[in-house]
Amino acid sequence: MDARLAAICFAVSLCGLSAANAATSAKVQTDAGWVQGAASADNSLYMFKGVPFAKPPVGDLRWRAPQKPQSWSGVRKADAFSPSCMQPTPPRGETTAPSEDCLYLNIWEPTRTAARLPVMVWIYGGGFRNGAGSMPVFDGSALARKGVILVTINYRLGKFGFMAHPELSAESGHGASGNYGLMDQLAALQWVQRNITAFGGDPKAVTIFGQSAGSHSINYLIASPLGKGLFSRAIAESGSAFTPDHTNVFGHPLLTLKQAERNGLKVQAALHANSIADLRKVSAKDLQAAPTAGGDDSAWGMLDGWVLPDTVNAVFARGEQNDVPLLIGFNSNEAATFVHDKTQATLSQTTARNFGARAADYARLYPSSDDASAERASEQSERDNHFGWQSWTWLKRQAQTGKSRAWYYFFDVQAPPGNGAAIANDWGAHHEGEIPYVFGTGVNWSERDRRVSGRMQDYWVNFARTGDPNGVGLPPWAPFDAARPVHMVFDDAPSGRPLASQDRLAFWEAQSKQ
Repeated sequence: MDARLAAICFAVSLCGLSAANAATSAKVQTDAGWVQGAASADNSLYMFKGVPFAKPPVGDLRWRAPQKPQSWSGVRKADAFSPSCMQPTPPRGETTAPSEDCLYLNIWEPTRTAARLPVMVWIYGGGFRNGAGSMPVFDGSALARKGVILVTINYRLGKFGFMAHPELSAESGHGASGNYGLMDQLAALQWVQRNITAFGGDPKAVTIFGQSAGSHSINYLIASPLGKGLFSRAIAESGSAFTPDHTNVFGHPLLTLKQAERNGLKVQAALHANSIADLRKVSAKDLQAAPTAGGDDSAWGMLDGWVLPDTVNAVFARGEQNDVPLLIGFNSNEAATFVHDKTQATLSQTTARNFGARAADYARLYPSSDDASAERASEQSERDNHFGWQSWTWLKRQAQTGKSRAWYYFFDVQAPPGNGAAIANDWGAHHEGEIPYVFGTGVNWSERDRRVSGRMQDYWVNFARTGDPNGVGLPPWAPFDAARPVHMVFDDAPSGRPLASQDRLAFWEAQSKQ
């Protein structure tokens, strides 16, 4: 190679140079054009905000699979968050206004890297109805400073992201509709595969992680044939999709395509539209306000036959999941922010209605004698069936049919005021309670909180780097073993401990077969 060609290759970071040279500038070339980010105040990070990973899903692209972004000339500024996706009410702390034009992602990368770094892609929760990758609690600075490329994404929500309709199925080319929000997640991961090397990241070391609906999304992506090769590890916080097909006691069973299409027809009728063409002309504001079946804004994954050809249960039973290392867990008081029984009388009614001949077993496992203890019993029950049993089931199914190892955690830190939901009589960590600790974005923290956060971040980053959370200076964390189940308990003194409440898990396992 002559000197002139060598100089050209060096200037444009080609010819096999290390990723370190690709990550020393806040200006990066993507496959759609150049983007200009901004440095952090201490110059330790570059931040790229509002980078498009798909065309705006507006007009004729409403309710279609995401398309690759339009190329642009010049350098596009990437120093401000994009709008959040359409939703009834912006989530707590979110400052961007909702819009249909919302398919953008955000990147935090260290300014100096010696090699390609592992990549962590965050998928937010919110019941598939709310959320945004730009929420302050998801700031990726702390994790990036520990040696990863941190990415947050947006995806379509509610009717915009999950409405099915017979006409949409007919025009799709796959005989399927709905699950557009999951397609957005897949499109973002495809963008990462094509572009993250330019930001210093390793496309072969991508960890997807998320909470609540984001954790359900992780489960769906692992079960989807379209997710193959897009990620190499997964972290699921407080949510999975192992709901038995025949009961609502455990949460959200997947709708069939026909059921979801009927719900889409109800939206059409509510808006007095004659066709999908008419519905695509309805303003985003009016579509958002339209009533939906069940009051859930048409939000949730469905068995569309394309993104999700079968239930998660069936996919894992056949061993057809995308087999990657897993880190899964939930919080000690998940149900405090959900609807639950608050009196002895209502709990007794719920017990008789839901469990029949097994009501006595239920009452023995979740005893109560007055309204205060009834509320506590109800919270524990809801936690165990929606989060405990489902995460435990995910781990067992992976152990039975997969080859990759998995790790289990239980988060039990009651955060100080100002860190999420304010709950009276909070006996531990509420739903979402672990998020500030994972991202290092909490407020009013004590030294205890900072210590727990640092430890969780070390485990999460180790897992993203190697597929194993263990590392130097950390308490040992044994992988899941169904015969001798242990989990890492994050409390004032995090450590690995035997799995508690196995009698309760056995109850819910039996209930799932009723």
